[in-house]
Amino acid sequence: MTEAEFLEIINLHAANAMTGFSLYISFTFAFLVAVYYVGTQLSGLQTLLLTFLYVISVASSAMSCVTHCHSFESVMAKYPTFVPSPLWDIGWSICMAVVMCAGVFAGVYFMFHTRHKAT
Repeated sequence: MTEAEFLEIINLHAANAMTGFSLYISFTFAFLVAVYYVGTQLSGLQTLLLTFLYVISVASSAMSCVTHCHSFESVMAKYPTFVPSPLWDIGWSICMAVVMCAGVFAGVYFMFHTRHKAT
């Protein structure tokens, strides 16, 4: 693999990972806004349905993001001399997985905290 091909591959994986993270942020923001404005008015079934749709949507974008981060790390490990930087050794796939899981738990906690405050 040439250096140009390597740079193109890592750029594609990084861009796709950022797209997955952008979708995650969009889903989370939409969920939190919906909970804030209408969370107290939702029935139990509506709450479960909204939470289920949120978790499934976020899981799909999170899997895409983490997969591309993992692929990015694999390519970086195979060709470490092309881009020597200590920032590539952070373990982005684990970092993104932890951040996204924490965000999902925080969002779901906010939903149920809002619902229990209403009753």
